[in-house]
Amino acid sequence: MPVKNAAMIIIAIAILSLSPVTCLSQVDRTPVRLHFPPGRNTATVTGMVGGESTDYYVVHAKAGQKLIVRAVSPHQCTHVIVYQVEGDVPLSEKPQRMDLTHWDGKAPRTGDYRIEITAFPDDDYTLYVTVL
Repeated sequence: MPVKNAAMIIIAIAILSLSPVTCLSQVDRTPVRLHFPPGRNTATVTGMVGGESTDYYVVHAKAGQKLIVRAVSPHQCTHVIVYQVEGDVPLSEKPQRMDLTHWDGKAPRTGDYRIEITAFPDDDYTLYVTVL
């Protein structure tokens, strides 16, 4: 019986060591709320992202307002995805390739919108978010 228990423990350790552990290494990042300078309708932030990490930003818009989201990066390997926070509804499509650097459209309802920035392998970026 002890041999059987030892074998089960070894198998369990082997299975756990083969399973992805990326979720343990990722940092749970709280979205950064974007604020607009007085009298301006564009917010600008800079950062670096890559590998399996994502930077998150949140902006508020009223129904019908136009959102323009653009990421500029030296290596052009960043991409943006925009979500309506309520219901986690994607407004932009997840790109098949990692080169979707901008999105614009109208806010379907009043509320917060989450912007995700990712890159592979990694890249510096400047994010411009305009609400009209």
